[in-house]
Amino acid sequence: MISVSLVCVVLIVLEVIGGVVASSLAIISDAAHMFSDLTGFGISIMSLYLAQRRQNTKFTYGYHRSEIIGALCSIMMIWVITAFMVYEAIWRLEHLKQITIDAPIMFITAVCALISNVVIGTVLFTDGSDVEGISIHSHHGHSHSHSHNHSHDHKHKSVNKNLQDNENQNKDQALKDKTVAASRENYNMRAAMIHVLGDIVQSVGVVIAAVVIWCDPNLKYFDPICTLIFAIIVMCTTIPITGDCLAVLMECSPADTDWLDFQDKLQQIPGVVTVLDFHVWSLASGKPCLSAHIISTNVERTLRKATNMCRRNKIFHTTI
Repeated sequence: MISVSLVCVVLIVLEVIGGVVASSLAIISDAAHMFSDLTGFGISIMSLYLAQRRQNTKFTYGYHRSEIIGALCSIMMIWVITAFMVYEAIWRLEHLKQITIDAPIMFITAVCALISNVVIGTVLFTDGSDVEGISIHSHHGHSHSHSHNHSHDHKHKSVNKNLQDNENQNKDQALKDKTVAASRENYNMRAAMIHVLGDIVQSVGVVIAAVVIWCDPNLKYFDPICTLIFAIIVMCTTIPITGDCLAVLMECSPADTDWLDFQDKLQQIPGVVTVLDFHVWSLASGKPCLSAHIISTNVERTLRKATNMCRRNKIFHTTI
């Protein structure tokens, strides 16, 4: 990520200079989009660093949501830049006669940007396996069961012992499962690859616009039109991400599982009378949490089966 970020910095400087010299808004828009990618890479690096910090008495859940907050800040900045570019593109469409675009410089800059984006994409794809080397601190959930039968206080000790045994049996497997899941599907790396793919498509569009304007200077309106098209693409890609971030902050249940069906399966565990106060939310992408109040006639068996059911569904932080 750091090497890719350095390449992005060089490319941004090159595109800004080339865009100003060529008077090409499309080149400057590409630089702005690359700047948004650079902030995204920075957020990815920072979130990976913060994710390794242990929770404390103030941040008892840890720092997982720093990634969500950073992503929202990045999106807001992208929208501000995009709004300015749209305003500039509309102004240029209204004052085309006052604008002279140096198509050769625009073409050379766009080709350099395209080559750089291909290199960045290759580096990310090649180094994607390095994610496995990142240390993962798995926060194993604790399942709590309280039996309110004063004539059988020894059940508390039995439940706690059974829970401890269950935790010990599942500890290693849970860590392996989470490590494999993290290495197989790293959200930051996937997001970076999607951004770079968008940059490549955008650079191809600028190259085509530069060739068209070079062949016929009267078609210089292709330059601001490219910017408007890029603005639409940016909005289409960032709005869903914004919705995902807000869903996490609003503690919505993760969308990849039918949680009503999951609650029904808990209800079907032998001995369960009813399931109350059932809540599922996410600390961050891929980090679901669960809490539930279960009334059961067989506390030990219910707790064991419910905990195992949660772990099979990749829920490692549970309070039952």
